[in-house]
Amino acid sequence: MKVDGPTFQFTETLVFRGVLQNKYGEYPIHDLVVTRYRHRHPTEISFAFQFQRDERNNAMSYFASGRVVAFAGTLEYRDRGMLIAPPQARLLLRLIHGSARSIEGIVEQLDISPEPLLFAPSEQAVSVWLTPTSVALRSYEVMLRYRTGELVERDFDSPSEPFLVPTSTCSLSLSLGMHRESVTIEGENAHLEIPVVTLDGTAAEQHLSQDVSALIDSLSVELKPLECVLSLFSRRHVRAYNFAVYSYGMDTQTMFRETTRYIQGYSTPAHENPLVSAHALDPSSLAVVIGTLVHSPYRLPIEKAINFLLAYWQSRFIEDRVAAAFTAFETLVNGIAAIDGTAHTLPNETFRALSENVKDAIKVFATKEALPAQTRARLYEKVGELQRVALGASAETLLERHSVEWRDLWRLQSASDNQALRREVGRAYGLRSALLHAGQMDALDDLLADAASIHALAERLVCRLLDVKDEWLDHLAHHHAMRGFSR
Repeated sequence: MKVDGPTFQFTETLVFRGVLQNKYGEYPIHDLVVTRYRHRHPTEISFAFQFQRDERNNAMSYFASGRVVAFAGTLEYRDRGMLIAPPQARLLLRLIHGSARSIEGIVEQLDISPEPLLFAPSEQAVSVWLTPTSVALRSYEVMLRYRTGELVERDFDSPSEPFLVPTSTCSLSLSLGMHRESVTIEGENAHLEIPVVTLDGTAAEQHLSQDVSALIDSLSVELKPLECVLSLFSRRHVRAYNFAVYSYGMDTQTMFRETTRYIQGYSTPAHENPLVSAHALDPSSLAVVIGTLVHSPYRLPIEKAINFLLAYWQSRFIEDRVAAAFTAFETLVNGIAAIDGTAHTLPNETFRALSENVKDAIKVFATKEALPAQTRARLYEKVGELQRVALGASAETLLERHSVEWRDLWRLQSASDNQALRREVGRAYGLRSALLHAGQMDALDDLLADAASIHALAERLVCRLLDVKDEWLDHLAHHHAMRGFSR
């Protein structure tokens, strides 16, 4: 149901004083104006500063070749809250536009109070905001009136408990919190509650640190597997974009510091049907899948494949969508084969001997048939392909090993056809090559259906590799790709 109402844009203005830095020197800036858009996804932080006309070349030289430039200084003004004393700040800046008198761009990272603590912390609370994900749902209460007139209050649409997200730095819990914003509606002050996906926790005693920036750096790296899993489950990119560490000393009245990091948080639009239903997960489900990913020998191809799986949903053009689906599948099959040592038909030494024999046979044949030198050279170039196991054969072995269901994704003549998978995958790749390499779109409907099947196959394989339970999957997760017997 669409509800008409006012639209709000929450922004924050910050003004910094400091210097641009590179290995050659520093360039002073009196007013670096930063605008941060809160609750906008993808997140956006922009900057601008002005200079004298004769300083343009000097200022622009810091941003040469599109590099990210470091800025160090102090926060002099903030339009939200009060500044008792200007805190230190570090920023990473990227140029978007430069004119005769000003430079504008985006802030890749903004750290406020990043310097080491002057006291030994006895406690450090951590809070991290993430871009939206379907895994974190907000509960709501509904009053049900029965025919008897009885009123009963029920909770709907929420996991019962926060999800556990263990890291070596701290033990975190993921939930959907509500962040309050003040607004004015028709001249009246009001409060809006904005849902925010939040990780909350406390740093482990052995990881308490006076170097808070290093603590945030470590946590940022450790959250990459969580971002990857949430993105897979939600079918949209999910990123951590706001880190806050609250450090307390033994004397909490005088020993306290809040350290904050804001980054550009990449996000993509919500998908109508997520891969996994949040209702089916228990509090430990995310931790189990994250642990499997971190310790998997196939972590690298899995993470790469997930990016292509997500690109499939966001692609605006047919060619991009088709390429994303097939590349995701190839990345998994070929990447796993390379790790397992099954990507080649023969060891290098054995194949080298075979290759020489084949080339000798080509030479004899080419001489007998008077083939042009160019044709002979082209035949020589194809010999190397004999060492690579065909994708269909590798896929068949891999899917069988991990018990991945595939027969519902194609219309098969017989449910017992043992060659069906190789044949369907080969046919699908033939259509893909005709589109991407020759621009042929004669069988476009078949190709789009095959791309959906290949994409679903890759998602199912990733789920098997990460121990995602079948009962967690949304009941419509692969409905778009099912064409076969079980549909």
